[in-house]
Amino acid sequence: MDTTLLFTAALQLPDPWRVSGVELRDGEGGGRELHITIGFGPGSRFSCPHAGCGREACPMHDVRNRVWRHLNLFPYKAFIHAGVPRVSCPEHGVRAVPVPWARPGSGFTLLFEAMVVEPAKSQPVADIAGQVGEHDTGSWRFIRHHVDQARLYEDHTGVEAIGIDGTSRQGHRYITVLADPAERNVIRVVPGKDANTVKRFALDFMDHNGDPNRVAPVTCDMSPGFAKGIRGHLPNTAKVIDRFHVIKHANEAVDKVRKTQAGRNPLLGRTEYPWPRNEEGPTGLQLETQA
Repeated sequence: MDTTLLFTAALQLPDPWRVSGVELRDGEGGGRELHITIGFGPGSRFSCPHAGCGREACPMHDVRNRVWRHLNLFPYKAFIHAGVPRVSCPEHGVRAVPVPWARPGSGFTLLFEAMVVEPAKSQPVADIAGQVGEHDTGSWRFIRHHVDQARLYEDHTGVEAIGIDGTSRQGHRYITVLADPAERNVIRVVPGKDANTVKRFALDFMDHNGDPNRVAPVTCDMSPGFAKGIRGHLPNTAKVIDRFHVIKHANEAVDKVRKTQAGRNPLLGRTEYPWPRNEEGPTGLQLETQA
């Protein structure tokens, strides 16, 4: 069987696209790479890509050569090469024709992007990029594109409870996660941890059919910034302090008292860990120490 026909069928290329060449080449690091060339027949014409034009069989103006990273085939990295045609439309001028295997402006095929986006839901992007032999910068670029596209279809109609939690990395670079606890879905991730964070969430929430006036309970920590933002942008809520932060502050208070008393009572030395434990948790020796 002709190899080019086999790859044309495997890539499910519509007319007039077809594979015109398949070649194994030496790649970087001594590995071998599979390079697939896609073309079209002489005299081929394409529809005007301008939205709503509908003009078919526009004459070709020129072609511009492009390369895309594709899914690995067998043990080889695979790349698709093609001359992307630009057609001349009497109404809209010269326009580049979109190819069926990749998004405009992307250096990766749609199948490659899908292969990376799916595990990125639960794995670090840097790890996935390393597994496929790509840099995470390029991977983040198309992941963000697909996340932004997916968010266009989010609908927060009926959301009546919000959970807010801030976290930080590298010191005080905070992000705040806002979620729907009923559905266990993350609604928005916003940089920062202050009143403006809640404001940005509320505006985005309304852009997706959410109604801040319908939000009743909001769980969060004791941050004054969150409290101010909730009062200003989620006006009908009852703020609930989540138990993690209540326990955290209680443990800190107990430890503060322990440290104060330890200076006068040496028996309290090295008892930092028994005090925060549940009543049924301490061992016999720890109970004796506490007594």
